[in-house]
Amino acid sequence: MPKFVLVVLADAANDQGICWPCVATIAGAVGVSKRTVQRAIQLLINLELITAETSTAEALAALLEEVETNEARKKQQAEKGFDGLTWFVYRTLIDARIDKAEDVSRRIKAAFVEFPNWKHSENALRELRKQVTFAIYAELDDLDRVTALVDELFTLLEKADRI
Repeated sequence: MPKFVLVVLADAANDQGICWPCVATIAGAVGVSKRTVQRAIQLLINLELITAETSTAEALAALLEEVETNEARKKQQAEKGFDGLTWFVYRTLIDARIDKAEDVSRRIKAAFVEFPNWKHSENALRELRKQVTFAIYAELDDLDRVTALVDELFTLLEKADRI
């Protein structure tokens, strides 16, 4: 059970490895009681696999830093005129070191607009994945990397959709 709790915590963590999911959220994700989650978290702390915030001041400082980071992200996103999906795609492409990530993101956004029912139609999903693949392939001439990146994008979108 602690392994599953650790996976949920890892999925919830930001780039610095910090997360604050509530016990009920973890319990729902793992499919166990809140008390079982609490025991698993205590075991993970005892094994020094995770640490817990011990100070309100530390928690507030971390939260303030997260808010400031989020505000900076919102500013960048607004400057580019990106909605949430386009920003997510853009950041994923930047992290993958794709040239012209902004242009590729806009082409991918257009594909999502063209196939709004992609979550409910296998045909629409297939066509959308094809257009996303072509948009990335136009800038990255490595089909294996393109395929891995498209798979990563859609896997992350599926996870986000479940939240």
